[in-house]
Parts: sequence; structure tokens; C-alpha cells
Amino acid sequence: MKQNKDTKLNIHYAEIQASYWIVGTIFCVFTVPMLQERGYTAVEIGTLTALRAVAAIVMQPVWAGIQSRCRERVPIKRWILLLCLISLGLTVMEWLQTFRFPAACILYLVYGATLFCIQPFVDAMATQFMAVRKRLNYSFCRCMGSVSWAVSCAVFGNAVLWFGADSILVFQGIGLILTLLAAISIETCRGKAENGTEKGANRPESESVWQIVKNYPRFRWFLAASACMFVGNYMSYNFLADVVRKLGGSTADMGYVQFIAAVCEIPVGFFFLKIQRKLTNRRVMAGVFFFVFLKLLLVDLAGSIQVLLTAQVLQMFGLAFFWSGNIYYIFEHLPEVNHVKGVALVTVCNMGIGACFGSLISGNLLQYFGIRAVTAAGTFCAFAGLMIMLLNGLGERKDSAKTSAAENNVFS
Repeated sequence: MKQNKDTKLNIHYAEIQASYWIVGTIFCVFTVPMLQERGYTAVEIGTLTALRAVAAIVMQPVWAGIQSRCRERVPIKRWILLLCLISLGLTVMEWLQTFRFPAACILYLVYGATLFCIQPFVDAMATQFMAVRKRLNYSFCRCMGSVSWAVSCAVFGNAVLWFGADSILVFQGIGLILTLLAAISIETCRGKAENGTEKGANRPESESVWQIVKNYPRFRWFLAASACMFVGNYMSYNFLADVVRKLGGSTADMGYVQFIAAVCEIPVGFFFLKIQRKLTNRRVMAGVFFFVFLKLLLVDLAGSIQVLLTAQVLQMFGLAFFWSGNIYYIFEHLPEVNHVKGVALVTVCNMGIGACFGSLISGNLLQYFGIRAVTAAGTFCAFAGLMIMLLNGLGERKDSAKTSAAENNVFS
């Protein structure tokens, strides 16, 4: 009976990941082509995506703090429902009307405070289930998100050619509705968590985000490295359509580029835990930063669509491992009461700081110096993240927040 319940839980959580990353594909890959078709300049597009990220930076810790105070009364699934409903309303508004730049700024600020803040709750839900010893296979469920991303990239890339870039807003609305339905169907996490406090200390109370950054130095430097890596990643990502056009490709080719990257993520869901047990999660995460840097370097040096497509294979060893590995890293290094805030901090670094500075810098570099300057600067930022991660000494002793109870939950 318990095994059947765990199987049902994994199916429902995989549905949430798959439906959410339909939406994620749109705001990470296809927002820029849509804004370009609506007549916004490169600087305006960079500003809009940066404002969206700034709002996420501010609001993710706020949402996490509110959730921490209401954690006994309001389950995480309800926060996902709330943010999905607001995001759905914004999507309908944007689909119905093209806003002038000042109004668009307000719209994208609210997008950042809602749509961008769904992911931390989706990932934090997994840590809650693992903390009460539910046999949730996060890496496999996240793999279903990669499957969704792969299919969405192929479909949306052609949809933009056939129906125009505005059609992606329809798909965004559909993805949000599917996420709503999946969140409604999943069980509410109940039960008392295993104590995840650090050895030799008693931390029964939830800490603020600033206390977490201060008290866990290895996690702090992991955040800094992640921010640098994602600044570089978003710089190459935001204007990938321009990279493809420079090499003689079309919007459909951009969809295929993302399709290959997403397909390469899928196998990781099946063997992630085996590799993690053999190499340890800290070494896996160090490898992530190396392969992200190598991928961006190949994108910068690419002289043809074929080389660009080949570079996407490195996604298997880079971000594919990051999406699963960062959740286990949080579980290892932070006590259970801080998991939601830990996930929020990591998301602030990638979808917040990374997207904000990556968008601002890339938009201005593209406007005044061209796409090659964008990809070169992105590669440099990824290299900086790699250096920080190596200096963090992840191969040495674990952060003091790790406990044997957390190990049993994660690696069982």
C-alpha cells in the first residue's frame, strides 16, 4: 500500500514538473522573440527581462519568509495555486494587448513577483516530502520536466513560424492551467520531518535568508558561483535567436537547438543518484560549472549551426546535473526548516541575479557591440563561477549543516 502511495506521489509530482516547464520554456527561451516581434528594441527587451528578474530577487525571499511563518497552516501546494492564478491573469492581459514600454515594465515586474517565484515552491515541495521520508525520486521527476522542455522547444519553435510569436502566450496559459490541475491533484505533505539540524548545534527555528547566507559559508560561496554562472548562461540564452540568425538559421532552428539540449538532460534523471553516490554531490556540482563554461565557450566559438547543435550535448553534464544536484545540495547543507528559503536563494541567484544582470548586460552589448560580445562576456562570467566553485573546496569536508538524518532521506 505504501509503495502504491509513493508511486502515485511520484506521478503527480512529475506532472507538476512537466507542466511547469512548459511555462519555463516560454519565459526562458521564447519571450525575447515575442518581444522582438512586438517591436521592442534590444535595450528595452533587456530592461524588461531584467525588471522581471529584479522583482524575483526581491519577492522570492519574501514569499519564502511568509511561507515559513505559515508552514503549519498553509501547504506549499496552495502557494503554487495562488501564483499560477495570478500569472494566468497576467498572461491573458499580455495576449489581449501590446503594452507601451512603461506599462510593459509594470507587467514584467509583476511577472517576476509571481511567475518567476513558482519554481522555488515546486522544488521546495520535493524537500518537504523527502524530509518526512516519502520515497520521492526528485531526479526522475525533474527529468520529466526536461522531457516537457524538449517537446515544448520543438513545438514552440515551429509554432512561432506558423502562427507568430504571440501564439506562445496561448501555450503559456495552457501550461499554467496544467500546473494548476497538477498542484490540485497532488497530496498535501503531512507528518513530522526528520530533524535536519547541524551536528553540535540546536537550530529549531527557521533562520532569515541573511542568517542562512552568514551561517553556512560553503552554501554562501555556492550561491556566489551559481550567480556568476547563470549571468553568463542568460547572456548567451536571452539572445540565442540572434546567435542562430548570425549562423544562418531560423526560429525553428533555435527550437531544435533547445530541443537537443533538453533531450540530453533526460538520461540524467535515470542515473543521477548512482553517479552522486559514487562521486559525492559536491564533486558532481563542481563538474557542473566546468561543463557549463565549456558549453558557453563552444557557443562563442561556433562558426556554424552544426557546432552550435553539438555544444548543446554538454547540457547533459552541465545544467542537467545542476537542476537535480542543487536540491540535494540544499538538503545536505541546510536544516529542514530552512529548505524553502534555501531553494529560494538558489533561484534568486539563477532566475533572479543571473537573469537580471545577464539581461541588462546582454541587451546593451548586443545594441552597441553585437552578438559576439554577448557570447564572449557570457563565457567569461561562467569561467568566474567555475573558479569560485573550485576555490570553495567542495572536495573537502561537508558544511556543518549536514546531518546523517538528511543523508538517509536523500540517498535511500
